[in-house]
Amino acid sequence: MSVLTTLSNLFQRRILLISLIAVTLLNLYYLNTYPINIAAFDYPNYAQMIFSSTSNLIHASGYPWAARSVLNFVGVHNGTDIYNLDWLQNLQLIHFLFHLFAIAGCTFMCNKVFGQLSATLMCLTWGGSLFFMGGVNSIAPD
Repeated sequence: MSVLTTLSNLFQRRILLISLIAVTLLNLYYLNTYPINIAAFDYPNYAQMIFSSTSNLIHASGYPWAARSVLNFVGVHNGTDIYNLDWLQNLQLIHFLFHLFAIAGCTFMCNKVFGQLSATLMCLTWGGSLFFMGGVNSIAPD
């Protein structure tokens, strides 16, 4: 009986870490099996703005600059055009890492404010959502 109690206590203390690991693995699987979406809506326009380091106030004014700055910081240079697969995969990886840190940060803030159960449910619901993963794997600032 004490073994079950010990395991239960360990699980309760580590549930946030377990949920973050599960969400990370699920999103990594999605990242490796789903190509970046560049063909829908205004996505080619976003890609061109990132590629050419230009922006405008109507179309996500800070996003192209931020994405280009991160690409420059990590040493990713432009390919031949906006459809260059290596360039797009690097941009997709940057989106993935940014959103993973956002999930982790929000999970820990939710834990402090609302408690462990709410934080765990938020992490699993947000990070396990196909809608969320599809947004991360697009060229747009979703």
